[in-house]
Parts: sequence; structure tokens; C-alpha cells
Amino acid sequence: MEILEKTLKELPGLDCGSCGCPNCRSLAKDIVQGRAKETDCIFKLREKVRQLVEEVLDLMQKLPPTMEE
Repeated sequence: MEILEKTLKELPGLDCGSCGCPNCRSLAKDIVQGRAKETDCIFKLREKVRQLVEEVLDLMQKLPPTMEE
């Protein structure tokens, strides 16, 4: 029950249904039971994609030691 509540707090709470569940509580329950992933939530997916883009942009700025001036 604690894990369910913690997972629910990490979701946006909009109950939009874009994940296929009727509300965020149902999605949190599915995540806890292993039937869904956090990124099934479109808002959490967008957040994850943004983080990945930032990491890629950061890596693009780095050069291997042999190419540094």
C-alpha cells in the first residue's frame, strides 16, 4: 500500500486516461503490480524524453581527450 501511495504521488494526478487507465490511481496500481511502467503516463514519458535530450546535448559538447586543444 505504501508503494502504491508513493507511486501515485509521483504521477501528475490529472486522471486524463491517456495511459489507458481510467485514472492515475489505477495506473499506479498497475505499475506496482508490474503490469505497467511509469512512462506509460504521457507526462512522465515527456519528462524522461526531456532528460534524455539534455544528456545527449551535454555529451555532444564533450570531446575525446585526443581531440582537445
